[in-house]
Amino acid sequence: MSRNRVGGRPSSAEKRTENPTGSLGWKIREARKARGLTQQLLADGIVTVSMVSQIESDKAMPSYRVLRALADRLGLPLEHFLSDVALQTRQNALYKLAQGKMEAGMVEEAIPILQDLLQKSPLCVPSWKLRMDLAECLIRTEQWEQAEGILEGLVEELDGQTEPCAMVRCLDRLAQVRFHLRRTSLAIYHWEKACEWMERDPHLFDTLCSEVYYHLGIAYARVGRLEEAGQVLAKAFAAVQKDPVETGKVTLHLADVLHEMGEDRKACQYAERAMRLFEHVRRQKLYLDIKMRYARYYGSLGKVADSMYMLKECAEEYRSAGHRAEWLDTLFHMALLSFQNGNSAEAEATCRQALQFAEAGSGEEARILRLLAQVLLEHGDLEEAVAHLERAVSVWQTRGDEEQLSDAYPDLVELYRKRGDFIRAEAALRHGLTTIRNYRQVLLEMG
Repeated sequence: MSRNRVGGRPSSAEKRTENPTGSLGWKIREARKARGLTQQLLADGIVTVSMVSQIESDKAMPSYRVLRALADRLGLPLEHFLSDVALQTRQNALYKLAQGKMEAGMVEEAIPILQDLLQKSPLCVPSWKLRMDLAECLIRTEQWEQAEGILEGLVEELDGQTEPCAMVRCLDRLAQVRFHLRRTSLAIYHWEKACEWMERDPHLFDTLCSEVYYHLGIAYARVGRLEEAGQVLAKAFAAVQKDPVETGKVTLHLADVLHEMGEDRKACQYAERAMRLFEHVRRQKLYLDIKMRYARYYGSLGKVADSMYMLKECAEEYRSAGHRAEWLDTLFHMALLSFQNGNSAEAEATCRQALQFAEAGSGEEARILRLLAQVLLEHGDLEEAVAHLERAVSVWQTRGDEEQLSDAYPDLVELYRKRGDFIRAEAALRHGLTTIRNYRQVLLEMG
């Protein structure tokens, strides 16, 4: 599929046929300017100045009576505009159909409609709007590279002074795409540029502020810039207070960042604050997610019994609601808490329970296997500990998860050394050093 076909930068021929939009509003505006009329003189006695402005910017469609009166004042025959009215009506109808399919989640059906509209000549719908929506569809269908090409072109072409909200949204979407493609430094740059635009007039951007701050906070946390992550997530929290669901999402991530910074007391305060907010809707998954985080942070403060009680409640509620991945994650943290506090028998039992339901070859299985290996080593069962850790390493090798491997290989080297298997210990050490070097290179590329 060619870049122009999916809505990349328009060619010089496309720019000419758009006029620049080929719309009725553009024709009226150009005819008015050619006759030296202001919007006030054109509107006088027909419509308001505001309505003329909306018509010229294609935000409003004039009635037949209004269009006839405007044509008379401009000294042009009505037919000069009627063909544009029909064309614009057809293209607007197609555009609304595409938007309707997007809202209904039928993005794959919206893509060809938007692509076809972008090939129209003249084009009556603003090209940047079509391309923005097309990029959104491509993101939702995980066509990341194509979305990146469209958004990169839009960032270069959009006039932020004229369409500041569109500019910020475009920067946000481009950053999301590049973050997914692990181009983290570029993603952070785009989000920071979006923040610069928003700081000029924060009230203009409404909920968009909280979205950008939230995404930038996640990116900062990814690269270890935890203090900056906490600062922008606090801004997101302040900007999103009116939306309880979004507040919960931001609160969860802010609590996670505080926990990573060792600020478990503050992490608990944010998690508890969100729990109170969602207490009246206990069946909602977001409430459970917040409660689980709160239980974990509470355990970090030494409140082991209370933490374990809440984790068991969360595990049961996740299981009952059919949230399998979250249930297994909670079991893992129950086992980890038991192990960290000297109850290795309970930790082993919980790990084995979780393994029965973990998908073979999954990251969750590998994580549980590694913890179980640590528990078995505590019991003195060295051979089984080695077997479980080898299985975990094999899973991470298959998945190409160098982050987990860089942590697991030193443990495997130590287990081989304890067993007296120095040949395997040396081989694991070589693999581990190679993996750690590769992972460090990835981190450098991520910024």
